[in-house]
Amino acid sequence: MKYTLKIWGITNLISATFFLISYIIKPYELFSFIVVYVIFLGLILSIPAMIIFWFLQKKLFEKYTVIKSKVILSIYSFVSVWVTLFLLNILMYSIPIKNFVSTFYRMAFLYIIPMIFAIWLFKNSKALKLNLE
Repeated sequence: MKYTLKIWGITNLISATFFLISYIIKPYELFSFIVVYVIFLGLILSIPAMIIFWFLQKKLFEKYTVIKSKVILSIYSFVSVWVTLFLLNILMYSIPIKNFVSTFYRMAFLYIIPMIFAIWLFKNSKALKLNLE
């Protein structure tokens, strides 16, 4: 569970920091809305994805090598962020699907890149116990 919490925490912390830096560089009117939308809803909507992540990483590190497990977790992270943002779009904006990718790709990568970075940065204690790392 520690591994999953570290990844979830660092992903949200880095993403929020990037949004704050972007506001300092180029202020915009809807900043308070964006902060609530991105940080608060991002935290809440990522919880189901991180619960799945926890179950997935638990099984992967038992069955596969660390490298294979982290590759699969990276792919899952990429997909889960897109799905979460897609659901957020349906709930909040109803942007047509054809415009979804062009609208949300920056926000997606502000979550995807830190999450994949954290997956490869942190070591899983379960894998260490299994002498895989």
